[in-house]
Amino acid sequence: MNGEVTFQEISTLGTPRLQQTGIQQWDEEGVLHLKDFIPHDLIEAYVQERTNLIGSTDKWRPGWNDAVPYLRVQSMKELACFRPLTEAIRPLIGGHEPGLHLCLTGFQSTERAWHQDRYLNPEYVGERYIAAWIALEDVHEDAGPFEYVPGSHRWPVIERSKVWSRMRQVGQNPDLPTWPSDSQSWVGTACENEIQERGIKTARFLGKKGDVLLWHASLVHRGSKPKNPELERRSLISHYSSIHARPDMQSMRRMENGSFYFFFPEGLKEPSKSTHKPA
Repeated sequence: MNGEVTFQEISTLGTPRLQQTGIQQWDEEGVLHLKDFIPHDLIEAYVQERTNLIGSTDKWRPGWNDAVPYLRVQSMKELACFRPLTEAIRPLIGGHEPGLHLCLTGFQSTERAWHQDRYLNPEYVGERYIAAWIALEDVHEDAGPFEYVPGSHRWPVIERSKVWSRMRQVGQNPDLPTWPSDSQSWVGTACENEIQERGIKTARFLGKKGDVLLWHASLVHRGSKPKNPELERRSLISHYSSIHARPDMQSMRRMENGSFYFFFPEGLKEPSKSTHKPA
């Protein structure tokens, strides 16, 4: 493959796994589609507050440029911490209570290359990590929908240590905070080549307003390139870890509804620019 790094070179097969849940779609595909799940009044409250805080549509497509705007935007926190949602997540991460700690708020595709989320976290977090794609409107197929590889959560797991080692070999610095985006092109190529070699058919999430797609920490997925860049893809993408699995994030808060979120004092300050591009 012309000297490209292979999926096998950056992954390991014998990584510890959580037990199967008995939820068929999750165990077989690595996703769980919750249809018409989020109340529309929560969605409308968030969209309205976002409009008020950031401005007109042509200025706020990128969203906030930090990971924890939920600390400043109450409607976002209430949406991402909707109690039936966090309760649905709990059995998927080993029965542990999830804590919110990352929100991606752009209204267009991230265009993030193929990857697994697991290696972006410390290795001790493992599969006690999950993400949710919350549709704030019906997703148009030309807007760059979320794509994933069904069953890829049972493939070998990409390891952070192997990605970092490869970065050093090619002259990239894994100590920089931008290391996920710096390495994404060749990690994405390795994943894409593996998909082709396995002959796996990829899937797209074309959710309706209020739908949620939960995906596994080891699922291979991406934000596809939009066919029509003018179209919005209105969503809130939220990430959670078991509250018992993140010693690197010491402080958390519990909402009145019972859901948890991780608290970061620096997140209370509004960033200077709203140009967040997720890693």
